[in-house]
Amino acid sequence: MNRLSFLLFVFAFGLTMLSNTTLSYTRSTWIRNLLHDKNDLIVHCKSTRQDMGYHRVHPTGSYNLLIDVDDYDEFFWCHLWQGPNFKHHQVFKVADGNVWEAREDGIYLSEILDVQHLGQSVFV
Repeated sequence: MNRLSFLLFVFAFGLTMLSNTTLSYTRSTWIRNLLHDKNDLIVHCKSTRQDMGYHRVHPTGSYNLLIDVDDYDEFFWCHLWQGPNFKHHQVFKVADGNVWEAREDGIYLSEILDVQHLGQSVFV
């Protein structure tokens, strides 16, 4: 009986791990800080039901917004602040596969065309 209980436990544990990884799909949006040295970026993303909190992104760093597929019908937007005392502010809607880049001359958007290639960046 112990062997059967152990096998059932291993089977149930395997199903739990599978459902937490393979079956729960998330969509991804990246926000990259390509500003000059010591110019941090403050990122705050939210939807009508969820607040993802404030995140400080250092130069050459990035923030990955993961959205569960169940919540993907929600409208997500992000706020970016940068500059002296974070006085420069920008708000934009995010979508799956977007890569947003904060540069010295503005915000740029790229879309991931496939796993290995980024699309052309476009000034927003």
